[in-house]
Amino acid sequence: MAINIPIITAFTDKGIEEAEKAFGKFGKTGVLVGAAFAAVSTAVVAGLGLSVKAAAEDQRSQELLEKQLYNTIGASE
Repeated sequence: MAINIPIITAFTDKGIEEAEKAFGKFGKTGVLVGAAFAAVSTAVVAGLGLSVKAAAEDQRSQELLEKQLYNTIGASE
């Protein structure tokens, strides 16, 4: 069972105007902060990619070491 309640409201742009004024104060500083954030984000993503690659290489190295130890000294699981 659904209950419908009609709501009548009026839109005022007071809050939007205040936000535009506040962001307008940032000017070039806001643009520089945005660009710096974009650069840092790109660096973080690149770092994560390198971390994943390094982890895969490390896993492969461990598998090779395990195989070599098994073949050389007869190590068991």
